Amino acid sequence: MSNVTGLGTTWNLPNYAGELFTADSTQTPFLAMIGGLTGGKQTDNFEFATSVLYEYPDAAQPEITEEASATAPGSTVIVRSQESNVVQIHQEVISLTYQKQSNRGRFSGITGSASTDQVGDEKAWQIQQKLIKIARDVEYSFLNGKYQKATSASVANKTRGMIELASASSTVDASSGELTLEMIRELLLEMANNGAYFNNMVLFAGAKQKQKISALYEKQLIYSQGSHRNIAGINVQEIETDFYKISFSSLLIIQIF
Repeated sequence: MSNVTGLGTTWNLPNYAGELFTADSTQTPFLAMIGGLTGGKQTDNFEFATSVLYEYPDAAQPEITEEASATAPGSTVIVRSQESNVVQIHQEVISLTYQKQSNRGRFSGITGSASTDQVGDEKAWQIQQKLIKIARDVEYSFLNGKYQKATSASVANKTRGMIELASASSTVDASSGELTLEMIRELLLEMANNGAYFNNMVLFAGAKQKQKISALYEKQLIYSQGSHRNIAGINVQEIETDFYKISFSSLLIIQIF
């Protein structure tokens, strides 16, 4: 199957009898967590602040004598820096002839006496599918987006995705190898050592990595389960760590990242 580029007509956009299905993923769990396409906040500037960061010097034991304490030490100040992101344009267009929209009874392929058009309104159906496409693109961009700030009307704004944002501070190198429990422990340890706020943590994973995580904890779960002999399979939904419990998103992110 291929999409039509340009005007949709009776001849290049045929009707078929039968239930409508798509094999593509339409789930957008990350976008759903912020309220979908109508969620989040509104901004009147394409560039917006996301946070203001500051750092403390490394903890150290001072060595100040009684004599030295009589004189004030040199002053120091903590500098702040601002982090920002940009909004980007998502735009889709549909174009249909009036004849296409009025020919619901014209079918292609196999038909029967009880054949009915499952698309009651071609225009409304096309708009609905475009909104789903935009949601998929937004989900992908929020996760995989590579930051680019517009400098003129001919340069596109591109949002910074979560993976790019996280990679700037992560030093756990998987070297394209298989995921291991040690990698997960190393990441959590690094987060703890850097003062991460462990509260209401949710782990997002691709389908392959979700299966891998369940497999990593499979032996532990089997040992702790009851004596049922008619239930098989493992589905890890929560991990108890040294720092906090981590839950999985109820839906898997299908995009590969």
